[in-house]
Amino acid sequence: MKSVLGRNITTENATKLHVYGSVDKPVTTYSKSDFLTPTMVGKKYGITTEEAKKLMQTLMRNGVVFGLNGHIKEAVVRLKKTSNTIYLHPMATEVFQEYLNKKVK
Repeated sequence: MKSVLGRNITTENATKLHVYGSVDKPVTTYSKSDFLTPTMVGKKYGITTEEAKKLMQTLMRNGVVFGLNGHIKEAVVRLKKTSNTIYLHPMATEVFQEYLNKKVK
């Protein structure tokens, strides 16, 4: 899979992605502790940890991205390359909710 790190958002991409902030007006900052584990996602959305983990793995496998401050970011990431734990980006909660709604229908 092609890396999305460092790619800028084009006008064409902006219509297809959830976009938060811009280069001129960036959104608020976040820290590593703001990233959500499958257990935290399950509690937040009222689903089981297994359901959250499976959906997060699907998002990661499909390379789901969103726009943040003029750059493309991955919705689900691994914070350490040596770890198998996946995390939901704190700004990608709407993206996750959209995919959860599609799954429920």
